[in-house]
Amino acid sequence: MKQITSQKDIEQCCIKIICGDDQGTGFFVSTKLIITAYHVIMDNATGTPVVFQADKSRVNCKVLATDQELDVCILESEATRTNWLPLLSAMTQVGRQCEIAGFPNKQENHFLIYEGNIKQLLTKDRSDFSVSAKELDADFDYEGFSGGPVISSQRVTGIALRQVDNTITGISIRKMENFLQEHNIPIEEEYLYHDVPKEFHDLAASTSPNYKVYGALDASLVTEKHWIVVQGTPGSGKTTIAALFQPKNKANIVFGRYFLKIPNDSRSAAVRISPQFFLETLENLFSSVLTGELISKREISQEERLNRFNGLMEGLNSYFASKQQVGILIIDGIDEAIDIENFLAPLPAQLGSNFKIILCCAAIAKIPSKISTELDESNTVTVYPLEFLQCEALIEKELSELKLSIEIVQKLALKSEGHPLYLRYLINYLKKIYLKIPNQLKNGSRKYQLFPEISLNIMSPFGIRFIQIRPNYGF
Repeated sequence: MKQITSQKDIEQCCIKIICGDDQGTGFFVSTKLIITAYHVIMDNATGTPVVFQADKSRVNCKVLATDQELDVCILESEATRTNWLPLLSAMTQVGRQCEIAGFPNKQENHFLIYEGNIKQLLTKDRSDFSVSAKELDADFDYEGFSGGPVISSQRVTGIALRQVDNTITGISIRKMENFLQEHNIPIEEEYLYHDVPKEFHDLAASTSPNYKVYGALDASLVTEKHWIVVQGTPGSGKTTIAALFQPKNKANIVFGRYFLKIPNDSRSAAVRISPQFFLETLENLFSSVLTGELISKREISQEERLNRFNGLMEGLNSYFASKQQVGILIIDGIDEAIDIENFLAPLPAQLGSNFKIILCCAAIAKIPSKISTELDESNTVTVYPLEFLQCEALIEKELSELKLSIEIVQKLALKSEGHPLYLRYLINYLKKIYLKIPNQLKNGSRKYQLFPEISLNIMSPFGIRFIQIRPNYGF
């Protein structure tokens, strides 16, 4: 997804909106569409034209849509821009750093960017947050910021609406998401790291469920144990299970999933394995379940933070108890942590009666003693390979265009040894091969058959390290 990489990007996309005596800021969200505050162009309803300042000339705009309740407007420019600002629908978090951009002084065409943070969440106003910045002065009029972008996480997360003393109030993209989507403006949804990563979103459609393991997990959840460990060799499908498992008993609720490693992650691998980042993610998860809001980012001491975390855990346990439910947190890839004991330190050995944690790992030997001493057959689940019939069914479904013979399907299933990861690699590789087959061979009258020669080092202790597939086309 597109991201803002510099303040120059912001300046190039922001414009000064003029409608009669009213002035404010707008910004491009596509080559021709502009977002601004409705009150900036309100006089357009009586025929006053809307324009924006571009260098030494003015460009006309057409009002496409307005929402007076939200105080938001979408304009269409007569001129085209090659750059625009991406939008992000995100939960607003007190203390989160942000930037306000625009033309605050109505008498000048001077563009400014103020760096600040979210000061307060608002509930009884069209604005749902306020921003503070050291440059903001209660004695100065910043009306020109109206309609300008509020930027966080390298995307626009809100627009500025009004000045209140030495703060600027704004409305989040999340609050006006429906209005914007009705007019086909693209919006990215924020990923908060306590849910299934988007890289795994196609797993359900392209993976055969390991029912044997699912059944064993359901049986473990019935016991009095509150820590459950899922173990299996690399490639056995632990991550797939962590991403897709839903308890059979509807009173058992998986409310969060944390992955220490995901493929093609946009962040450094060091971030997910950081104990501090893990703690922050859990704080946000617990707080969002209890209050619908993320935890404040205001600085507090480590002791205060741990006390607050313990309070969140107690509150979460009471929350699920009141609903006669058991909340389940799944943590996958715990082996990736440099110091597992330190990583899991904020979580107590004795969890609340309505709170359970599932850990997925390759080796139980690495699990801290505060947890491992509680493990036995009732709360230890081993991931077994998929049944060969499941493998064959998945191969036939995913590679139906190749019209593989039963012999080749069976050969692929055997070579995968029931390991979902290896099976997925094989299927994806063969799909790439199929795309390279000339169309005259695919569509010609002569039948073709794909015969792959496969070498696969299943036994590598570090997971799959060697695949060699040589296609031959037989007629």
